[in-house]
Amino acid sequence: MPETTENPTPDPPTFDRRSYLKLASCSLMGGTTLGTATSTASSAQSGTGDDTTTQAVGSDDFQFDTVYNVVDDLGMDPTGEEPIDGILDENIRSNTKLEFPQGEFRVTDFTFDFGNGLHDFGMVGVEPGATIVLDTTDDVTPSSGAAWLSLGGKDSYNLLYEGLRHDVGGASEAPRMQLIVDDGLLVRDVLHRGTHDGSQGPFLFGVRTSSGSGLIKDLHAPDGAPDGSGAVGTFVEMNTTGELEFRNCQLEGFPNNGLYQSKRSTGPVRVIGGQYRNNNISNVRLVGAGSEVRGCCVTVDTPHSDDSFPTNMRGIWLFAHDAIVRNCDVSLTAETVSDGAIVVAGSGTTQIRDTHIEIDTDDTAAMYAVSPDATPAPIRCINVQVTGDAAHTSGGYPGSAALRAYGRPDSVFKSCCIEQTGTGRDGVLLQYCDGSRIVDSTFDVTDDRVVLDNSSNVIRRRNKSGTSCQPPSCSYSPTTLVDGFENGTLAEYTFDRSESGARVVSSPTERGTNALEIGDTSTELISTTGLPTYPEAGDSFNYWIRGDGAADSNLSYGVQGHDDRYFVRVDIANDDLILFRYEDETAHRLDSDSTGYGLSQGSWYELVVDWSTDGNHMVTLRDVDGVRIARVSATDSTWTDGGVGYDAYLGCGERIYVDSVGIR
Repeated sequence: MPETTENPTPDPPTFDRRSYLKLASCSLMGGTTLGTATSTASSAQSGTGDDTTTQAVGSDDFQFDTVYNVVDDLGMDPTGEEPIDGILDENIRSNTKLEFPQGEFRVTDFTFDFGNGLHDFGMVGVEPGATIVLDTTDDVTPSSGAAWLSLGGKDSYNLLYEGLRHDVGGASEAPRMQLIVDDGLLVRDVLHRGTHDGSQGPFLFGVRTSSGSGLIKDLHAPDGAPDGSGAVGTFVEMNTTGELEFRNCQLEGFPNNGLYQSKRSTGPVRVIGGQYRNNNISNVRLVGAGSEVRGCCVTVDTPHSDDSFPTNMRGIWLFAHDAIVRNCDVSLTAETVSDGAIVVAGSGTTQIRDTHIEIDTDDTAAMYAVSPDATPAPIRCINVQVTGDAAHTSGGYPGSAALRAYGRPDSVFKSCCIEQTGTGRDGVLLQYCDGSRIVDSTFDVTDDRVVLDNSSNVIRRRNKSGTSCQPPSCSYSPTTLVDGFENGTLAEYTFDRSESGARVVSSPTERGTNALEIGDTSTELISTTGLPTYPEAGDSFNYWIRGDGAADSNLSYGVQGHDDRYFVRVDIANDDLILFRYEDETAHRLDSDSTGYGLSQGSWYELVVDWSTDGNHMVTLRDVDGVRIARVSATDSTWTDGGVGYDAYLGCGERIYVDSVGIR
């Protein structure tokens, strides 16, 4: 498998809310009730668990002598019309913090300050929706590896990047961001939206002194990159010798590794919590001695296909000496080629503890400890639970067993549970693993419990047959759920009209197992109490929406009651996005966007609302890949909190679906 390359407006006219929308033309038969489908979610085994990690760097460690509001003080354009590159470049200075309010800040060129001893510098989004639009032109990015922001290098320390969104533009070579320090790197609350069509991926971070440290927290890149692009989600810079911690991050759909540490990097990397999904080659790959993966959800359920980067989709790939995997959920269910859900290639003592692995991919191990480069290199699997229906379909040993170790004497498998329903599947296979132990473990497999190949003096005690293995229960989410409709009822809602038009369904859904369906009639419902939480000014939150049959709908927030709230109209039939304030039964249009795009029936869209504390509202409609379709914005401070609601004005055969309403 190839490794990645190193390197504010008066009110306009007023209207009645319903005057825009067609009334129902369909008579429903009486007696329609809400759907009764339910979903019982168990506690996530993949939660971060006991939080013993000390964050080595925090914003209190920074010394900012000068703080600029980039719009008011520096003149940056927050509308996305004029590029900010020149102003940004002039203000990359030590002891300086640049604060970005809500708006779009367009980047069209490079900002480079590398090797000049930059220190105590920060770029911070101080309002929801502060967005960097990556819109570099083709002539600026003629080659791979371009970086729109490249800061740090030798003698650099204390760099802060926080609270900013990235919106990937239309550049043929999407640029990345790289931040490298000797010590003191802090990156928090960053959301990278849009498919990143760039060969190097969106992020590179490094800490170049062995006593240095960095924290990357709540970094989300959920839209991945095209197959064949070679993009890595996040790259640990190859000269990293200090410690880097990635906490509650999300990387999905990258074709050339998700989180990748080069073999030339020696610093420990700790991956604590978060979600890593469908990244090709590996989802998490670590090399530095003492590296750790803890409380993570790692999922492979969709294969990649491009010949440039052949599919070998590992979950976790460890080259690190004395590495630890603990309290993780790892699921490998895609029809793909894979060495294993967890592949151990490092020396020292590698530990895999309190971890659940689901393996449905044939001829693939749940855990495979390959022959190490150096010895001793025992593997210790303690309370590892393996479930799934992977089968052994070919000759020989590869893929024949759930847990496999090669060339690792004195390995230990204790209190493990292995349940494999696929044909020809062994439990544990030890090859050249003299003096190993398999104890207090439970097996339910279709072939042999234990297979020994050139392995002598192996102790096997108190093992038994049984079917008590626990599967992964990944429920990590980068959002705080307002409503995913998983309880199967709408008991938390009151109706202004047509309760019979709404129900909870199990299909179609965008997230989880249930969604809200409104069909065939005009229906209006709100919730102001009873849900776990509600958005308020200062939050960024989202709805997933789908329309079938020329449907249109209103999504409401800040709901005070049936007659007072903000709402966004998504008109799929007429390609329109409109933001309103609805007060005293009158709708005030605040902004609209109806040009340059088309919406499709039967497709899911994400509506993201950035609601700042000073009354700025920025609403973005995106497709399933995170690509921006339309955006509306306005300033209005009538309300600062409230409930949520959904209206639909539908004819016969028309449906809208709402799913996964959450605060980001």
